[in-house]
Amino acid sequence: MSAGATSVGQHGEGENYDLFVSYAHDDNEATSGVEHGWVTILAGNLAKVLRRKLGDEGRGLWMDHLLAPNQPVSTTLREGRVACSRALLAVLSPGYRKSAWCRIELEDFLAASRARGNGNGIFAIEVEPVDRLQLHEALQSLKSIVFWERSFGIPVPRLLGFPQPNPNDSAVYWDRVTELAQAIANHLGVPPPPPPVPPTCRPVETWVLPQPPPLSDPVVADDLSLYLHAAPEDQPSAELIADHLVASGLTVLMTPLPSAQQTYLDCLQEQQHLLGMCDGLLLVNGLSPVNNLQAAFMMAQRAFGVRRPGVWGAALNLRRAAGAQIPLRSPKLMQLDCSEGFSVAQLMPFLHGLRANGAVPRVVSHV
Repeated sequence: MSAGATSVGQHGEGENYDLFVSYAHDDNEATSGVEHGWVTILAGNLAKVLRRKLGDEGRGLWMDHLLAPNQPVSTTLREGRVACSRALLAVLSPGYRKSAWCRIELEDFLAASRARGNGNGIFAIEVEPVDRLQLHEALQSLKSIVFWERSFGIPVPRLLGFPQPNPNDSAVYWDRVTELAQAIANHLGVPPPPPPVPPTCRPVETWVLPQPPPLSDPVVADDLSLYLHAAPEDQPSAELIADHLVASGLTVLMTPLPSAQQTYLDCLQEQQHLLGMCDGLLLVNGLSPVNNLQAAFMMAQRAFGVRRPGVWGAALNLRRAAGAQIPLRSPKLMQLDCSEGFSVAQLMPFLHGLRANGAVPRVVSHV
């Protein structure tokens, strides 16, 4: 398997380039109807954000031509570009792990960085899950920025922005590009933007629930059971919310993550079974893709929406942004602003409604 390299840098003596992007060629093949491969598009978008952050220091940023498949990395490329780059971005994938040229580029960069005494300057992104123990030792403990996500009920990861960023559904992609650009800019000597950040622009990741649950949370003395749905990227937030609910006397069943051995149908059947045991649905709207939450709501509607009067679903909107509500309108769904934190008190109108409309009788079979 061959590797390709895209350089983003500036001319000058000594350190001629700001960034060298090392990737497996198979990860950058253009799909039908798209002019450039995913890595090329990412490098172009990254270069634009870096130019904004580097200012005058970023003048002359450019992209090199891609290597053709099976073309070896020349000595000129290795010594003139890899060794003279101030930072290296490794695009981690199964193809990257198997590429001999990617390993050569990494080792050349490490040797040059040690000689300069500037630290390793290595950054990494993931285009799909990789086994870190099978990577070069310099990458095994390196924190990477993940450019993939799992959709509701589908165990196969989806590459963000593939084959190219969609203007209508690419917020997470651009968040990751900006995060990566800031990390590289910090390494190149540009400080991060000063706080405070306007509330409408604060990233979702800054939302932190108090732990343990505060004493002000009310105690709910009944046997209501809630199904708490969150995509994998929102599991940490969902677990903290579940702690609040359980401490208040509620029973919580959380969305089971699909296992490698499960089929798609088995996963859906398990989720439908758990929904049928619950009185209400909670959707965690943080980093989850919108289609994931919409699919979870439609499944719940099939499980008990037709025979249940009143509101039986609540969306917990954690996003600190204008219009953070799920684009889904239903008389069965209540939208709650939890961008400043979560407490059970916010859920009391929802819980009162569940009680007033009566819990759905649940049948538990004993074997």
